Amino acid sequence: MSVISGGFGFRRRMILWVVIVALYSLFFGWYTHLGGPLTQVEKEFYIEKLMVRSKNPGSLAAVRRFVEADDGKAFIMVNILDLANKPPVLPATGSDAQASDLLAHYMEHMFPALLRRACHPIWLGDGLNTALEVIGIEDATRWDQAALMRYRSRKDFLEIVVNPAFSERHDYKLAGLDKTIAFPADSGWLSSDPRLLVALILMVIALILDRLVSRTRSA
Repeated sequence: MSVISGGFGFRRRMILWVVIVALYSLFFGWYTHLGGPLTQVEKEFYIEKLMVRSKNPGSLAAVRRFVEADDGKAFIMVNILDLANKPPVLPATGSDAQASDLLAHYMEHMFPALLRRACHPIWLGDGLNTALEVIGIEDATRWDQAALMRYRSRKDFLEIVVNPAFSERHDYKLAGLDKTIAFPADSGWLSSDPRLLVALILMVIALILDRLVSRTRSA
């Protein structure tokens, strides 16, 4: 009887660990871009789409260089924002809207689009003071907010940008800002990487459940 009970307990523990590994594999596969860099055909496709929708030729040139240099890896978009003191009247936000209202309308579209592709904010903070050091830049002492946005890959970034709905909402972002800087940076190594956090959480859960299964078998 004890042999049968022991075998049943072993199977339950094996199932537990298989489920934990499967869950983490699913999360890892979703959160990590595994498709490699963009192909030349994909690059040309996205650049053509951007050329049709772009309203800023200077920005388009920078995005084109960014697309051509794709390495298939995640990156961080660094955003520095100076909110508009007197934002224009736009249909969705009305005449009494503040800059934050226009940006909220923009992010109402962006958050679902980002999260579907494992892209998300890493950090957002309000400015505490005017810039303590400015070198070689005009009118760059005042900034209201700064944000770091994680993108799973340049392909995911482009999928969001070429969506027709993005262009309409992006107008609200531009109208809500007096000035802004957005530049991509290597994601490097983050101690807060969700892949590490999820692995630790699942490991703790698995160890607790494994312990409970062992006690049940002993009883």
